[in-house]
Amino acid sequence: MVPPADRQPKAHFNFQTGTPLVPVELEALGYNPEQEPVFRSGGYEGYHWLQTESGEGEVTIGPRRTVLAPRQGLLLPPGLPHSYIATSWPWSTRYLTFRGPMAEVLVSSVGQPTSAVFTWDHRVSLETLLATQTEGLRAGEWGTVWSRSALVYQFLTQLRDHGRPLGPPVGTIADLDERMGPLFEYVEEHLADPDLGVDSMAGFLGVSPRQLTDLFGKVGPLSPYQYLKDRRMNRARQLLLGSRELGVKEISFRVGFRDPSHFIQTFRHTVGKSPDQFRRALVPTG
Repeated sequence: MVPPADRQPKAHFNFQTGTPLVPVELEALGYNPEQEPVFRSGGYEGYHWLQTESGEGEVTIGPRRTVLAPRQGLLLPPGLPHSYIATSWPWSTRYLTFRGPMAEVLVSSVGQPTSAVFTWDHRVSLETLLATQTEGLRAGEWGTVWSRSALVYQFLTQLRDHGRPLGPPVGTIADLDERMGPLFEYVEEHLADPDLGVDSMAGFLGVSPRQLTDLFGKVGPLSPYQYLKDRRMNRARQLLLGSRELGVKEISFRVGFRDPSHFIQTFRHTVGKSPDQFRRALVPTG
C-alpha cells in the first residue's frame, strides 16, 4: 500500500534514453512534495505529464492559464513553452516524462489530446499508478528499458480509459506559431526592462498595437497589456517563493517596475495579497 502523500519524501528517477529499437522510453518519474516554480521558455524536450497530488498549482502556456487541483493532470507535448507555480502551499505533484521515435504516434494512437487538463475518479487505478511505480523504484525495482517502455504505454492507456478532458486544450503548438513564439520569449527575456510595453512588443513583431491585440485574440483571452502584466506577476511570485533573500523592492525592479509602491499595489490587486503576505502564506518559516 502506498503511504499518504504527506509522509513521502521527494523522489526523482532518471533513465538513460536512446536505446536502439525501443519505440518509446521512460525518461523520468518522480514525486515532489513541495513543487518549486518552473519556467521553460523553450518547453520540455519530451512529453511531460504533471499531476497534482495535493494543494493546487497554476500552469501558464503562452497567454493561457489553468489551475491543477487534486486528481487533475496535464499532458504537455515537446517544445511547448510553459511555466507552473504553486497557488496553495505545499503543492505536491507527480510527474512522468517520456520520449522516443514512436512517442508521438503512440500518444496519437490512444487518442490523447496534449496540453489538455484531465481529471479522474479516485477509485480508478490511474489514481495510484505513478505512486505505485515510484515506490517500486524506491525499493530497487528498476526493471529494463522494455518494461519501462511498457509503463509508458500502461500510463497512456489508463489515461485513455479513465481520464476525462476538462474542456479544450489549454494551448497548442499551433497557438504558439512561429510568429508569436519568439515574442513570448522576447517578453520573458526583457521583463526587468520598465520600458517593455505594448508598443515595444508590437515593434518587435513589426505590427501596430491594434494588430498585436488581434493576434493575441486568436490564441487566448488576454490582451497584450494583460499578458505582460500577468508574466510580470508570475515572475514576481517565482522570485518571492524561490529567492527569499530578495526584498520586495529588489523584486519590483527585477519585474520591470520603477516604483515599488506601484508594484505592491498591482500585485495585491492581481493576487489578492501583498507580496509579503503572499510569501508568508506559501513559504514555511520553520
